[in-house]
Amino acid sequence: MWADYHVLRGELCILPQHTFKREVLQVWGADPEVGLEHLSETENFMTSPKGKVAVCLHHLRGGMFLPFQPEFVNVLNHFGIVPMQLPPNAVTMIYCLAKELRRRQIPWDVEIFMAVFRWEVNPRLRGCFVLKGRFCQVFKVRDTGFADWYKQFFFVDLRGVRFGEPRRVGEGRFLGEGVGFEDPRFREVDEIRICVHDAEDYLCDLEFDVREYTGESCQFVLFSFRRGC
Repeated sequence: MWADYHVLRGELCILPQHTFKREVLQVWGADPEVGLEHLSETENFMTSPKGKVAVCLHHLRGGMFLPFQPEFVNVLNHFGIVPMQLPPNAVTMIYCLAKELRRRQIPWDVEIFMAVFRWEVNPRLRGCFVLKGRFCQVFKVRDTGFADWYKQFFFVDLRGVRFGEPRRVGEGRFLGEGVGFEDPRFREVDEIRICVHDAEDYLCDLEFDVREYTGESCQFVLFSFRRGC
């Protein structure tokens, strides 16, 4: 079972310039090290520019920040994948887990990630990975209903991600139980993974988290289509 990132090749970018300016450039563009680059709406995605990696708009709406949070860099590097292999729902689940661990004052650890989640490959998602809870849904994410999320993409600098050209990832890399019973964190991690948490409870803080991450103090409208928390 393989995730074939290369099936995204040749996709036409449908991210409007005005949306890129409002939701990406105005929010994340103040940091020159992010290295934002946007294709025109008529260009195809064939290969990432040197030193950059593709990200889609719905990743930002789901909780991925720029530059990438350490938790995302850890997951991407550990499993040898790139952001475009993660559907937006998977991004939101990682964001929620990171927030829940911070709430419990538990440092992030990929072993915890593997204890809470398991991967699946869904061919209907064009070779991307589906993230599911090991014992239940864990973080219930509302379906955006946006089937062409992968076509609203742009490019950013790698910033900690170790590669720009994605590799095919075998199922064997995704096996492992993570935190074991003997681990002192097991009880709290088990509390997280056996309960269903509403992702909306975490996403209510998304705009605040973005402002804190970017050091932005001005009032801007961020992802106003989302929720009224």
